[in-house]
Amino acid sequence: MSLTEDEAERASAAFFDAELAPLGRALQAAGAQLADVAPRRAADSHYTPAPAFGKTDFALPAVGDAEALRAALLAQWADTPDLQPLAGKLAQLFEQIGVEIEQSSELSPFVYVMF
Repeated sequence: MSLTEDEAERASAAFFDAELAPLGRALQAAGAQLADVAPRRAADSHYTPAPAFGKTDFALPAVGDAEALRAALLAQWADTPDLQPLAGKLAQLFEQIGVEIEQSSELSPFVYVMF
């Protein structure tokens, strides 16, 4: 079942409030650094080198159903046990929100071709 855009946004916000925010607070309380966004007023420079992330840290295989998403997330988070409980919950959110796939023989106006 696909929700309306507003319903999907509310469901996503509720998921963030109920699942992600508490997990983030718990991880920070345990000493994890999730995102360092605080300015360093006394710093000589605000430049910091980018962390060593690669495409594989963020890329998931294309999935068409909730179970495939759950399996892909569990594989992605194999070395991050704190995140693994989220896989099933995100799969449920995916199932609740649904996915709209636009299929058309027309070329999208957002695709630009240069010759």
